Amino acid sequence: MVLWSESDPKSEAVYQPDSILVHTEFENLASSRFKVFQKLIRKSDHKVICESNSFCILFDPSGTRLWKDPEPLFIG
Repeated sequence: MVLWSESDPKSEAVYQPDSILVHTEFENLASSRFKVFQKLIRKSDHKVICESNSFCILFDPSGTRLWKDPEPLFIG
């Protein structure tokens, strides 16, 4: 559940077709509350086109309990 979010657009995805990489980092604030930092990166030239900061409460995949460990979300 996203409680608060702000984005800072820096550029556009102008090349067609183009793909976007999403780089995500988590900062554990308390229990299941996390600050999430994301960068959208244009694949064609690796330029950051948007940065986002969000304050979230994470739930387990079934959505019934609060999630306290973001480790399973990390990919790669």
